Amino acid sequence: MANEEQLAILSRGVEAWNEWRLENPATSIDLRRANLRNKKLENANLAHADLTEAELSFAQLKNANLVFAKLDHAMISFANLEGANLGAASVENVHLEDSYLNNTILTGASFKNASLSNSSLKNSSIVISSSISITIQPSII
Repeated sequence: MANEEQLAILSRGVEAWNEWRLENPATSIDLRRANLRNKKLENANLAHADLTEAELSFAQLKNANLVFAKLDHAMISFANLEGANLGAASVENVHLEDSYLNNTILTGASFKNASLSNSSLKNSSIVISSSISITIQPSII
């Protein structure tokens, strides 16, 4: 389960969250199974965060830093991730249907069994290896 103290800080807004992250750079971020549905997380520093099984549907993650984040089994449908950085993130078994991923950095991310159906990926930076299985249809690329 998610760390309640960290959820409380995040609930105060992105500015408070990012300031706390700057003050606590070595703290592990545990947001497993957190309900962040409809949350405004634009520009949030979620790098290295454990968001396993988190509910992020309809979340506003525009320009969020999700580098090395663990998003396995998360629900991220109808989310806005425009300009977000998911470099080297683990995005396995994730539902990213109908999401907006334009101008997103996905390089080095693991998308095994991820579903991106009906998601927009215009101008995104994607490097896909042959061992990755992604469902992207019918998507706008």
